[in-house]
Amino acid sequence: MVKGIEHISIISSSEKSVEFYSRLGFKEFFRKERQYDTVVILKRDSIQLVIFIDANHPQRATDCENLGLRNLYFEVDDLEEIRKEFDCGSIMKDWFGQKYCLTLDPDGVPIGFLEKETKKSIMNDANEDWIKEHIQRYGKEPNPFDDVFNCISIDL
Repeated sequence: MVKGIEHISIISSSEKSVEFYSRLGFKEFFRKERQYDTVVILKRDSIQLVIFIDANHPQRATDCENLGLRNLYFEVDDLEEIRKEFDCGSIMKDWFGQKYCLTLDPDGVPIGFLEKETKKSIMNDANEDWIKEHIQRYGKEPNPFDDVFNCISIDL
C-alpha cells in the first residue's frame, strides 16, 4: 500500500525555480547535467522535489482547469512571513476555515501556502455564503487560482 509521496517532479525552464524552492528551505541534494537537461533534487524534511531544467520544453498551459496536476500546496507556520517573502495574493480561507495564499513559481506552477489551525476549524458562514453566490453566478464552485490566472473576474 501507499506509505507516502516519494517525490514531486517539476519541469522548469531555468535555475530560477531552484532558487524559488530554495527560498522555501529546500536544499540541493543532487545535481546531474545531462546532454538535454539538468536534473536537480531538492530536499526539505520528508519532501523531495525533482526539478528538470530545460529551456526547450513547451510553456505550461495557462488555462486554470487543464487536466493534470492543478497546484502544489505547502503547509507553513506563518502565512504573514511567507507573504513578505513571496508575491502572494491576499490571505483567504478555505472550505474548512484555514488560511492560505497563492502565488506562481517562475514557470507558472500554481503554489499555495496553507497555515493549518491547531484546533479543528470549520467553514464560516460568510465564506459559505460567498461560495453559494459564486455557484449561483458562475455555475461552479470558486477556484482560488481563477484570480491568479485571470480566468474569470469575480465581483466581491
